[in-house]
Order: sequence, then structure tokens, then C-alpha cells
Amino acid sequence: MEKGKAGERYILGGENASFQKFFQTIREVTSVSYQLYQLPIWLMMAFAKIQRWRANTFGKPPLITPPFVRRYLYNWVLSTEKAERTLGYQPTALKTGIRKTVDWLEENKNLVSLEH
Repeated sequence: MEKGKAGERYILGGENASFQKFFQTIREVTSVSYQLYQLPIWLMMAFAKIQRWRANTFGKPPLITPPFVRRYLYNWVLSTEKAERTLGYQPTALKTGIRKTVDWLEENKNLVSLEH
């Protein structure tokens, strides 16, 4: 906040990783493996629309929404270069960040609930 300029935007992210790489890294860190399935966008969109209808009809939160599915249509490559150059920002490696997140979640199980 000391080095940033008012009105400027900075991306405070890290390594650009595909879903495959992201979940592969989670498997490496946690030793927990879930099978990932690549589905056609049209099928995911159909499921998302059914989920939206279910949410509107029965008031249950959707598992996935059409706007979320549309994110799969793009390759969202972002750069932290401006933040590194201007702010001195240093991104955390993906594996390190996932390890820190998993450790924090394990240490704070009583604070974190994934159930609604």
C-alpha cells in the first residue's frame, strides 16, 4: 500500500496454472487423489442451467452456474509483472501456496466449515 499509486490496479497472483496442473499439485501436496473428467462445455452448461432452475425452484444452492461455466471458454493468463516491478511483490510458488493453505485449513478446522 505504501508503493502503490491511487487508481492503479495490481494483480497479486502467482503462477498461471491449468486446472489439470492445479489439481495435480493438490494431489502431490495432500496425497489425496480425485479423478478429473473433461466434459464438453455444452454438457457443463446444460447441467449448470438445471442447477440454476433447481436453485430458483427449491432454494438450494447450485453446484455450478452458467457464468462459472463460461469461464472455461477463455484462457485467463494474467501477469504480476506490474506488481513485482512497482510494489516489490514476490509471488508464492503454486506448490508452496497450496501447502500453506492446506496447513492453515488443517490447523483451523474448527473455524472452517464447508457445509451450508
